[in-house]
Amino acid sequence: METFLALLIFFGSFLIFVASIGALRFPDSITRLAAISKSVSFALVLMATVAGLWFGTADSILKMIGLVGFVLLTSPVSAHLMARSARARQVPLSDRTQG
Repeated sequence: METFLALLIFFGSFLIFVASIGALRFPDSITRLAAISKSVSFALVLMATVAGLWFGTADSILKMIGLVGFVLLTSPVSAHLMARSARARQVPLSDRTQG
């Protein structure tokens, strides 16, 4: 069980690392925002799953379910609002960005 949980933590950490590379390498704010919001949300789901399983109490599992639900509801909304704000302020996009 500990090996499985360690693999989930490693994969979640790897996703956060990939998101940080995407934030540095992508050409404009919209593509950076997409990379960060999607991968960090999934990484948080993995790490919250590990925390819930590690402690194993009903209280900790319910807290992790609430945390994951809150993040999955608010992360796309906040990413959308930040992208909409960047678009409204006419933040320039890269030539390579389509849309």
